[in-house]
Amino acid sequence: MLENCLKTELGSSFMLNAGICGFIRFMEHNNAEKGKDYDYQGQSLFIDIDYLKNNDISEMYISTMSEIFEENTKHFRTLNEKHEIDKLNSIGIDNLDDKQKKRITELYKNFADLLVKSSYLSAYEMLSDVDNITPINKDIIEDLKKESDLSVKHEKYNNIYQIINQKKIKDSLIYTDLLYDYFKLFFSENSQSHKITRLCEKNKKYSDTFKNNFISPLFDEMDIPQKKKSAICIECLGTMSATEVQKKKRRLTFLFDIADDLDRKKSYYWFCKPDAYVCPLCNFIYAFIPLGFAFIGSEAVFINSNSTIETLIKIMSAQREKISETSNLSVRKRIMRTFTEEKIDALEKTNSNIQIILRSPDIGDEKTKKKKSHFVFDVIDKDMIRNLKKGSKYLSMLEKKWVTFDSKKFISVYDNIFDMILNKHSLYPFIDKALKNEIDKSNNINYLKGVLRLEIIFNGGTSMDELNKKIDFAFMSGKALRESILGKEAAKSSENGAEADDNRLRGLVYRLVNLTAVGDCSQFIDTVIRIYAGYGLTIPTVFKDCYKSDEMFKAISHGFILGLKYAAYEKNNDKQED
Repeated sequence: MLENCLKTELGSSFMLNAGICGFIRFMEHNNAEKGKDYDYQGQSLFIDIDYLKNNDISEMYISTMSEIFEENTKHFRTLNEKHEIDKLNSIGIDNLDDKQKKRITELYKNFADLLVKSSYLSAYEMLSDVDNITPINKDIIEDLKKESDLSVKHEKYNNIYQIINQKKIKDSLIYTDLLYDYFKLFFSENSQSHKITRLCEKNKKYSDTFKNNFISPLFDEMDIPQKKKSAICIECLGTMSATEVQKKKRRLTFLFDIADDLDRKKSYYWFCKPDAYVCPLCNFIYAFIPLGFAFIGSEAVFINSNSTIETLIKIMSAQREKISETSNLSVRKRIMRTFTEEKIDALEKTNSNIQIILRSPDIGDEKTKKKKSHFVFDVIDKDMIRNLKKGSKYLSMLEKKWVTFDSKKFISVYDNIFDMILNKHSLYPFIDKALKNEIDKSNNINYLKGVLRLEIIFNGGTSMDELNKKIDFAFMSGKALRESILGKEAAKSSENGAEADDNRLRGLVYRLVNLTAVGDCSQFIDTVIRIYAGYGLTIPTVFKDCYKSDEMFKAISHGFILGLKYAAYEKNNDKQED
């Protein structure tokens, strides 16, 4: 354990936990040494004080944010168009057709328009007195915009490109984009007590602003004797200096959806005395919240587990990996895939619930017509995590399955089933609806056996193994009856008219589905007896178990029906999408 260090711990606040996760990511990115510069054990994070004092944390923060989030910014996307510009220019200006000339002119315009944004102009002014960099200003950008000769324009473009590609300028411009496009998801830009989302203090660089608001208060607090610390931090419950000046610098109002404006809404607090203050250490940790989240396009997700810091880091690392690997999937799918991967052993070992926090960008409010960001929460308990791992195989089989029900619109089976699982709803209504829907269409419904398996995993209780055995027996019995009715070859092959011959089963399947949906076990068994007797076949013994319990009846009846509807062929128009 570190000796001369600051200590903080995971808590009930997902914001603080995200900050802790983000700080560790920051330290790893800057090659800090675990066990020396920082450390974590269980729920506790330790930060070496000498490391904070001997390094320019402010500059490192700006640089780290720029390097990690670069590819997600407008600055990167626009500058990345240089490849296309250089390719077009290499053809020769005189050799370009009208379409190509129009395109390269458009690319130059995009470049110039980006660099004359008011936020960028403020950054140029801020950087004007920085040593060892070539300055940039609005005049040279306007000169590029006015130039009509494409050859000269390209020369001026390259000159500006080299200037803004300097490390400090590049970091500052990327950071500018982050302030407006990413940080605003977490930090209120209207807060007068917090400057992380504001461009900069007057005549101060980004790094100076960060230092004044996060580093300096932390160091100042270290110099105050413990006996003079009487105020309580609302986050970590640690003591801090109670001076009014310090309080105003560290209000929770800068965090979206966490606390109300302490100056305008004092009535929310006991005796109208706001006390939602945080200590300098928590305030410092909050600055790393964006690094703790994983970004999916314009949305951000954090999977909160306060069991241990190690578990939290593993979960978020896996989440970022899944996001990058499965970019063609929906946001919800990419988030949930984390919980169905075998390698995420930490999820299964946790003894606490896991909270999924999705931060969506600005959306239109139907009442106010204004745009407002919002958090979306899901909670997954430890039992569900274990079941998700058990059902991962069956869930993965549903990822490309889309169906239509009442409307013509295709819906994702995966998303619908996952919603029902998270809300602890039975999957039988979905199975019944899908069966009724597909009877007339003769579509392949083999995927429903996977849904049935998921129902048993999540709702089968202690009799899960027994129910699965009964399902297998009933399913094979249904397949065997199908072959007896249609003929073995016709039951297996579309070439021999299986799809057409399947019409002979529709009436029977429709009746069985309806009886199963309403839970009429007696009529179901009576119908089964009649059909087996009609074909002179022996009734499988599994049906006698239908009377044991309602759950047993549902499992056996659905397994049997799916066997009856089993198709060894795939229809060409069976829609499957990502």
